[in-house]
Amino acid sequence: MSETNMNSIILKSVYEYVDVKDPKILKFDAEEWFVLIKEPDGSDWYYVSNSRGQIGYVPNSYVTFENELTPKELLKLIDSIAEKLDFKNNDNKILTDRQIKHAQIKLAQIRCEITQNLIKDEPTQTVKPVIMSSELIAIPENKIEEEIEEEINENDTDQLNRAFQLGDDVITENLVSNLIENVKLDANLNEDKAIIVTNSVIKTLAENIRLWTRDCNKILGEYYIHNETLHIKNLFSLFADVMEKYVEEKLNSENVYSSKLKCIFKRLWYCKNDTQQRNWPVYEDEDIISSYLDELNSLLLGTDQKYLENEICSHNFENVQLLIAYFQMETRRSLRLKLLDTFISFIKLFNRITPDFFLTTVLPLELASEMQNYLSDNERWMKSSTLFTLIFSSGHRPSVNIYEHLDEKYFGHQFDLIEGFDINGHAIECDIQPESIISPILSFNLHITDIRENVIFKALRKRTNASHFTENLISYLNWEEDIILTSCAYQRHDDNESVPNSVLKFLTEMFADKVVSSLFYYNDVRVIIDIIISQLDNLPVGDSRIKKYLELTTNILRNTQYAEEPHKSFELKKCLLSIQHHEFSNPDDILLSQDIIDKFHEIFNYGN
Repeated sequence: MSETNMNSIILKSVYEYVDVKDPKILKFDAEEWFVLIKEPDGSDWYYVSNSRGQIGYVPNSYVTFENELTPKELLKLIDSIAEKLDFKNNDNKILTDRQIKHAQIKLAQIRCEITQNLIKDEPTQTVKPVIMSSELIAIPENKIEEEIEEEINENDTDQLNRAFQLGDDVITENLVSNLIENVKLDANLNEDKAIIVTNSVIKTLAENIRLWTRDCNKILGEYYIHNETLHIKNLFSLFADVMEKYVEEKLNSENVYSSKLKCIFKRLWYCKNDTQQRNWPVYEDEDIISSYLDELNSLLLGTDQKYLENEICSHNFENVQLLIAYFQMETRRSLRLKLLDTFISFIKLFNRITPDFFLTTVLPLELASEMQNYLSDNERWMKSSTLFTLIFSSGHRPSVNIYEHLDEKYFGHQFDLIEGFDINGHAIECDIQPESIISPILSFNLHITDIRENVIFKALRKRTNASHFTENLISYLNWEEDIILTSCAYQRHDDNESVPNSVLKFLTEMFADKVVSSLFYYNDVRVIIDIIISQLDNLPVGDSRIKKYLELTTNILRNTQYAEEPHKSFELKKCLLSIQHHEFSNPDDILLSQDIIDKFHEIFNYGN
């Protein structure tokens, strides 16, 4: 990690801060360490985690950014905090599960960056000997040093040559290729990075575990004696040849993986069409089909996509169509779960299998049925919800007949689950977390442009209370999260900027509807205005999101009781004027800002 990045991550307290009344603010002594969880927003507070795994705010005047920790010390601090960062060390009445997860993800990202930079650097610190196999026994370090010194001091070239014979059973081409393959699979790296990591691992072992020094240096091709390098049979060239051969074999392995996939799909096709056995009272093929799907999912997760994509996407995605048809007719839970995992992997891994492809199939309706009928089966519901969210995340329109099933009644039931009671006030028992139910709703809403015919809003208009739903939306807006992407750990392949933030879109449309906007309490409106002011202050000039926040502002001022008691109207007007007068502002943003001031001038003159 660069020094600049470290300076912006680690904080250290200069003074103690113990006079705390707000439970969201952390107490601390001088010389305590903190990790920044959220980027500074210009306020007087930093949002951090302390070394005890507690999350909260600290005053920026009591702490300072530090860079005195080495990368390894920083790594140790991050690991220590991550181990303690859970609800045991935090008040679950103050923090939500999502906030804990957000902090854990942030720490994981920081740790990943530190680790990647450490891999690039030469090891500089001594690592204690590590026993990698039960067949190895610990040998006192001083004894190892004595033996190596004795061997080196003999100065017997013939003996050294015998010690480095290439025919030694320990060093083989399989050893190198297997090590690279394991690194690639375990660390989820591509070929090039796996080779770099493997090289670094061998160097580290050679320098820090003296018992293995000779064998490791044999692979690396160099053996160090009193700061002089003795080359034996050009072993470095041998290592390079092994690497080249390995890479060449992997590049030619597409045919191997393609053959495996063809075999799996052929077997699954046979199982799908085995109508005679499917009509038997007792199925006897479940274990067999399960093994095929396990093998398929293992290939998807453990193999570079370039070796698989052509076969999976060939002939107008006929193999994917096969699996969808099989999913539709399969009733056994275990097999449906594995098929759901397969479909999720398809969307996340392959550029050519976009969510749009699934919109034209029966899969969305099958998933809606799963989510409606299996509320007590958390695993089954969550997988179906994730896949449903991914499929609609493109924002493109599905086939028209989908509205026959995903109608006002369907979404009304989803809101009942989120709130814990129906429109008549009858309690509903549901173990599914509201956050998980919200994601598919927001994802489905992305393709809808006419709020008058929006089936989701038709369901909302019938409610007198949707506090859990609205509170979550405000929380997502504050954290600048597009929940449909974060909940699925998904990044669009094409980084399509035309797809709006699902949360911002939904809130803007809610406030465009006079009836639906009444579901927000006035305090909710105040909080949203605070967020809007913060965003307009901090977003780069000309950013496309500014227009979205201005549209949201317009709808709030028009369709709520904000005018009766304007909240921070002076600060809001200041933001609007700043947009108008900045030379690099987008012309549309300038017009919108002026329009807001003109239409709601009474609000901005309130109290003057």
